[in-house]
Amino acid sequence: MQEPTDAISLASMSIAEGRDSKKIDAVAQLLQREHDIRLIHVRPEVRLNRTQLLFGGEPQALLDAAMDSVAVIHNQLGPILPEGDVRPFGALEMLSFMPLRGNDLTVENRLARAFAERVSEAYQLPVYLAGEGALREERRNLKTLLEREGEGYTIAPPEGPPDFGPEQPHPRMGISLVCARYLHLNCVMYFDSRDMDLIEDLTQVHKQVAVKGEQGRAQDYQDLARLLPNLSLYVDEVVTPRMVRLWCNIRNPNLTPLMRTIDVFRQAADQVAAGYLGSRILGFVPLDYLHCLSEDTGRAGSGEEEKIGENDLQYILKGLSELNLGSLEPFRPRFQILDGYFDGELWERLPSSLS
Repeated sequence: MQEPTDAISLASMSIAEGRDSKKIDAVAQLLQREHDIRLIHVRPEVRLNRTQLLFGGEPQALLDAAMDSVAVIHNQLGPILPEGDVRPFGALEMLSFMPLRGNDLTVENRLARAFAERVSEAYQLPVYLAGEGALREERRNLKTLLEREGEGYTIAPPEGPPDFGPEQPHPRMGISLVCARYLHLNCVMYFDSRDMDLIEDLTQVHKQVAVKGEQGRAQDYQDLARLLPNLSLYVDEVVTPRMVRLWCNIRNPNLTPLMRTIDVFRQAADQVAAGYLGSRILGFVPLDYLHCLSEDTGRAGSGEEEKIGENDLQYILKGLSELNLGSLEPFRPRFQILDGYFDGELWERLPSSLS
């Protein structure tokens, strides 16, 4: 019997191996064998020599699976040693616990703390708690620890001693970051422009207003200035066809909805004559994050946990179309919407023409 989706937590695991398929498979196969765990995705990043694994299940099963995976990581990866004065991240770079539904991190905070305590004691591994469950205020904002590079990121080691375990890095596993957070929503917006600086300038509006006191500019872009502190952004360009691309990471889409984010940037870009061409959602997304795509659903921010009906799904996908989401690359509901991995009946309520 499947768990109701409101009882499901997710885990995103980042391991320091993106090139050796045998080592990656060893971790993935363990998670596949775990009872009551659904391995959703395995994504090697060859350039950064890192692999992201996304899996989910009932909270206790998720915690046990995460601990079991550390044994494989310990045996398969490493040694992770310092290079000069640089403090290394470890074989298990980062593990994040996230809710599938809702805006409550109580369960995920408990999972992060329990995992940090168990893994530090079992392996004498230095562990830093970050995100919403951080014990030190300066580690709550993941934006200060993760530097985005397009679809990837680099990690800046936290300052100060670890929250659990010894101060010295483990000889094989280095150090680890453990988080309780919301599932980040990643998207890309495309603009009809050959000038990267136009869009780059928009991403800095809030800083320019604060430093230079440009009140006229604040009035013109006040919605954008309020939005920007909640986002991580990266600008580059596409040569063929020629356009500017804005990579956007939304850390809590419950508070910073996708539709609002795109609409604000679309309006701001219009003011600098950089027309909005469309967007695409990267990776996976819970249905909760898509309710805001149509006011007709009447559910955004309601906290309701009733089942999503066929009409809700149609409205959501209609909203995707209206925002030109998936206009350049298709949005694939059956693959990208996470709820379907735990609710087998979800797609039975979705017309085949929309799947």
